[in-house]
Amino acid sequence: ERCKWKDGKAKCVPSLVATCWGWGDPHYHTFDGLDFDFQGTCTYTMAESCGNDTRLVPFKVEGKNDIRGGVKSVSYVTLTNIKVYGQQVTVRQKEVGKVRVNGVLTLLPVSLEDGKVQVFQSGLSAVLETDFGLRVTYDWNWHLLIDLPSSYYKHTCGLCGN
Repeated sequence: ERCKWKDGKAKCVPSLVATCWGWGDPHYHTFDGLDFDFQGTCTYTMAESCGNDTRLVPFKVEGKNDIRGGVKSVSYVTLTNIKVYGQQVTVRQKEVGKVRVNGVLTLLPVSLEDGKVQVFQSGLSAVLETDFGLRVTYDWNWHLLIDLPSSYYKHTCGLCGN
């Protein structure tokens, strides 16, 4: 970990960040670099904290896939649910500029839990960032990206790898 000054406080952040993504019809790339394709139309756990390290903030990121167009064998990421600090943030396809906070459609930007969770629009995507380094990006269409700090190494379950 490296430490730096932020907002007048010393803050230690893990030096490595791993990225996982699900996109298209659908392709997945895990935190440790494995690529696979997986067709399904359920809601799947992309990444979730697991294990019993009490220093790590629990979180869960889900992705739901849906069939689009006429091809029944092809599914796309159609929404993501992020559960963290007792809040659920849902970003749905086509609800551009908005997210659902515990089911309530809300305009961006949003700050939750005294600023520990920030949700904002960046370019054509919704971005959720937490104070512990989880970052979830979804383009309101088909591309889901999850960045997770190395402090969660060996403490992560889901399609993104454990």
